[in-house]
Amino acid sequence: MQDEDEKLVEQANDALNALERRYWQSDSEADKAMLRPQIEMAMSAWLQARIQLLKAGTMATEDDLNLIAQIKREIDDARDTQETIVAAARLIMAIGRFVV
Repeated sequence: MQDEDEKLVEQANDALNALERRYWQSDSEADKAMLRPQIEMAMSAWLQARIQLLKAGTMATEDDLNLIAQIKREIDDARDTQETIVAAARLIMAIGRFVV
């Protein structure tokens, strides 16, 4: 059975994949240039949180899972690059909570 930490890592990874899809689907080099640093920061936060979650035991809660799922929906539903960047920043903050 999955615990909340494992689910959080998977959901955050899904959100990162959604960000990357936005990047690759963009025809605008300017949009890609704005998205790239956000994706890199989100990936770094995800990796650091993943390492911390492995060390610390169960830290994630159902509320954390709901927040990551909500942010993933925001990424999926973003109408433009600016909305995607805002959702990426929220993802970085949500994941960063687990980095000690």
